[in-house]
Amino acid sequence: MPALPFHCQQFRTPLGEWEFLIAPPPPDLAGIVECFWISRGRVTFLYEKILPQNNIELMFNLRKPFGVPNRPPADRIFKRAWISGMQREWLTVTPQYDPCEPSYLLSIRMPPLGAYRLLGMPLGAVAQNVFELDEVLGDAIAAVQQRLGDCEDAAEQFAVLCDFARSRLACTRVKLRADAQIAVDMLTRTQGTERIETICRSMSISRKHLTELFASHIGLTPKTYARMFRFRRVVDLVQRGQGLDWTRLAMSCGYYDQAHFNHEFREFSGMSPGEYAAAGSVDGLTVVVNE
Repeated sequence: MPALPFHCQQFRTPLGEWEFLIAPPPPDLAGIVECFWISRGRVTFLYEKILPQNNIELMFNLRKPFGVPNRPPADRIFKRAWISGMQREWLTVTPQYDPCEPSYLLSIRMPPLGAYRLLGMPLGAVAQNVFELDEVLGDAIAAVQQRLGDCEDAAEQFAVLCDFARSRLACTRVKLRADAQIAVDMLTRTQGTERIETICRSMSISRKHLTELFASHIGLTPKTYARMFRFRRVVDLVQRGQGLDWTRLAMSCGYYDQAHFNHEFREFSGMSPGEYAAAGSVDGLTVVVNE
């Protein structure tokens, strides 16, 4: 089982010390997996917001459990492994352990079409929520987590995740529908600015048919998926320090006006653009709250 090369970033802030390791997929998993990552260390926070993104996380946990109180049922505790489907709004994640204890998370991050093939199920079944992987993929999860826990080397752990992804693909043998791939590609190329009516007309399909394709292959409606691209573009630009002229940013990302921009940003993130910028997200995905 060959080890994967990876890049490591180390962080030290008043909230704690941790490292983030990321490995690109090997050629045979390109398009299925966006990346593999590991986050480990100690971070003190009351809770953190996980902002919506254009991918799906299949995660393994080697330390203490977490809760996600803003998804029903609110009292669930996620201990071993879980999957976060496509989300229409932020996730609130709360550590269920003493802040001085370390965390250790490993993930297979997938674009939705890759997740559709790897999971072998309609993505609408896992959208807008988080589920224990045992419930979705069965007993194989325990064996994978045991292998991850037995490894001390990150490169070996990445190889285990890679091996698991390959085994899932061999098991599901799911093929994408060509019309779903075309529609997703159109929205991806235009960063969500292509009109849904234009996509339907160019493909000679009805809006109902397109919505059904997205329900199975993405887990969101075409309109919501398009809105997600615009939101993520704003977040990326803010992370690069290019997002302080909100009016210009809103227009460049395809919003009608400032009010439209503010409303959609708050709907996805639970905060205004200014509040997000002031929060100082390290990665553009998480916002730590400690008060």
